[in-house]
Amino acid sequence: MVENFRPHLNIGSQSLQEHLRSPYGLSENQLSKVAQFIKLADDDLNGYDAEIIRLEAKVVYLKSERERLLDHKATLSSLLSPIHRLPNEILTRIFTFACDKNHLYRNPSSPSSFTLNLSAVCSRWRDSCLSCSELWANFKVTIYSGFNERYLCQLEYILDIFLERSKQQLLTIHIEMFGLMEHPLLRKLTRSSTRWREIIL
Repeated sequence: MVENFRPHLNIGSQSLQEHLRSPYGLSENQLSKVAQFIKLADDDLNGYDAEIIRLEAKVVYLKSERERLLDHKATLSSLLSPIHRLPNEILTRIFTFACDKNHLYRNPSSPSSFTLNLSAVCSRWRDSCLSCSELWANFKVTIYSGFNERYLCQLEYILDIFLERSKQQLLTIHIEMFGLMEHPLLRKLTRSSTRWREIIL
């Protein structure tokens, strides 16, 4: 890229205007100078193009850095939030109230739950969620016959997460099945029957 671009051709020169107004033809020497001016003009056009590219890239870089700074400022501001001053024990207690109804179905493309959402906020919240198996022991599973295979795989993956992270906690499970009499997920839940505290069908 061209740094500090300076054009070579003075497009407002008086001599050029005089040539354009002259009633006589141009001499060989003058024609040679015009050819040189055209070459300089081509060089300057290339220089302008390179300078425009350089400045546009600079603008993109500056905008990117500005966005990074805004994100950094927002992160710093979040550290001043009162919730960051809560002890882990109080934070976990709050989580138990927020996560009493995990629903492993919201729409076919995005299964989710309160506990999973909380555990994805930051490393501290994730550690708190992982350390409290009670948060993962209460959930609702919804299965429709119209679910595609990809969604069912996602749902099974999330169900495995809840079963694993609930450790040895007694489970409260609400199962909704529409258009199905049985399903592999139901058999998976049945294998954890020794841990059932409450099952709702």
